[in-house]
Amino acid sequence: MATVSLQEPGLVVGLFLGAPLLLFLYILYYAISLHTTSVEGVRVPRGNFWLLPLLGESISALTVPPKQFIDRQTRKYGAMFTTHIGGDPMIMTTDVDLTRWVYQQTNRLFSVLSPKATYELLGHESIFYAKGDHHLRLRKVFAGYLSTQKLVPFTPRIDKMAASIMESWKRKERVIVFDEAKMYAIHLALAQLISIDTQEYPCMDHIFAHVPGENRLEKLVYLHYDIESGMMSVPLNIPGTAYHKANKAKILFRKALKVIINERRTGDVKCNDLLEGLLSPLEDGTLLDDEQVMDNVITGVGAAEVTTTTALVWMVKWIQENPELHRELQNEMDAIKKTKANGEELTYDDIKKMNLTLWTMYETLRLRKVTGFFIARTADQDVRYKDVVIPKNWVVAMTHGYHLDPNYYPEPEKFNPYRFQTMPPAHTFTPFGASVRLCPGKEMAKIEILTFMYHMLTSFSWEPAEPEGETIWHLFPHPRNKLPIKVTPRT
Repeated sequence: MATVSLQEPGLVVGLFLGAPLLLFLYILYYAISLHTTSVEGVRVPRGNFWLLPLLGESISALTVPPKQFIDRQTRKYGAMFTTHIGGDPMIMTTDVDLTRWVYQQTNRLFSVLSPKATYELLGHESIFYAKGDHHLRLRKVFAGYLSTQKLVPFTPRIDKMAASIMESWKRKERVIVFDEAKMYAIHLALAQLISIDTQEYPCMDHIFAHVPGENRLEKLVYLHYDIESGMMSVPLNIPGTAYHKANKAKILFRKALKVIINERRTGDVKCNDLLEGLLSPLEDGTLLDDEQVMDNVITGVGAAEVTTTTALVWMVKWIQENPELHRELQNEMDAIKKTKANGEELTYDDIKKMNLTLWTMYETLRLRKVTGFFIARTADQDVRYKDVVIPKNWVVAMTHGYHLDPNYYPEPEKFNPYRFQTMPPAHTFTPFGASVRLCPGKEMAKIEILTFMYHMLTSFSWEPAEPEGETIWHLFPHPRNKLPIKVTPRT
C-alpha cells in the first residue's frame, strides 16, 4: 500500500495548501453565483451571503433582535435584499406591495416553507402545507368552525375559563403571565377543537399511563408542550435531543387522537367542534383519512395556542408600562361590568364594546409579530414581480417591516393604541397573514384575548415583579423571565 513519505515535502505542502484553496474557490464561486443569479436578465436584489454558503448570515441574523438585523440590512440595500439564512438563499423584504403579492400568489407560484422539524411534527397533511383546491377545502372547514357564528355560543366557556384563572390568582401575590396565558390558550384550543373538556374517553388512559398530569386534559397539554418545544430543533431523532422528545410526545398525542376519532366515526358522539368538521365530507364529497385529521388537529391546537399566548404576554407588559392607558382600560371594562349581574357571563355583544382593548391588542400585534422572525414562502418556479426577481427554490422572507414604517405609523416605536381609531391603509397591517393564508382562527384569538383582559382588568391591578429582562425571539418572541407580575385585587 502506498504511503506519503516525509521525504516528499512538495506533496505534503500541496495537500495542506491545495485542499483549503479548492474549498475557498468553491465557496467564492458559490457566493458569486448567488449574487449574479438572474431571471429574464434581471438580477436578484443586492445583499450579502457571506463566504460560507450553508451558514450565510444565520449567526448574524439569529443572535440579535430581528429588527436590528433588518434595519441594518435595509439601510445598506433598501426594502428588499438578498441573504442566506438557515441554509437557504432568500430575498428578505419589508415592502408592502411585494408582501401583498406573495401572499396572493401563495398556492399558485409559492409554497409555504417552515423548518423541517416543524414539517415533521405538524404532519405532512397539515393545512399549513396544503396547496390548491385541497387547501381551500380545508380552509373552509377551519373557517366555518372558527367563525363568529360558531364562537358566539362558545363565548361563555371562554369566559368561565378566564374567570377561573383570575380566581386562582386571588391566592397568589405573584404570577407568571406567560405560563398562565399559555395554559389558558391551550385549554381553550383543546376544548373548541376536540371538545376534550366535555367528553370522556376512558379507553385512552393506558396511553397516558406514564405522562405527567392529574387528568386527561393536563396530559394532553403536557404532550403538546413537548411537541412545540421541538418545532425549531435540528430534526435528529436521537435520545437526548429536543426533536426526539417532541417526536415521542407526537406519537402519544396521535394515539390519543386516534381513540377520539374512532369513537367519533361511530356516530355515537356528536360535538359542535372542529373535529366534527374534519370528520365530515369536504366540499367535494371526499373524506379525510385518520392521518389527515390528526395532522390538522395538531396544527389547529398549536396555532390557536401560540397567537393568543404571545399577544397576551406583550399586551400585559405594555399596559403595565403605560399607567394612563391602564386606567382607561379599567374604566372601559368597569363600565361593561356594571351592566352585568353578579356572576353573569360575558356575551359576544359585551366583547364588541371593548374598543380601546381591541385597539390595544392591535397595537400589540403591530409591534410584536407573534409568528417570529419572518413568514417564509418558496418560489415553485422563476417568478418576477415588477423589478424584483425570485429564482425557483429561493425563499421570500416577509418581515412585515411595514408595521414599523413611519409613512404608515407615525412614531412607529411608540406604543399608542389610539392610532387604531382609524384603521391603517390596506395591506399595511397583517398580523394574521393575508389572502388565502389569512389565519382562520383570528376571531377566536380576539375573543379569547379580550375576555382574558376583561377579567384581569376588572379583578386586579398589577406591576412588574422583577426588572425587565431580555427578549427571546425564537421559537416565538417572549420575555426570558416569562413576565412575572405582582397582582393586587381590586376592591
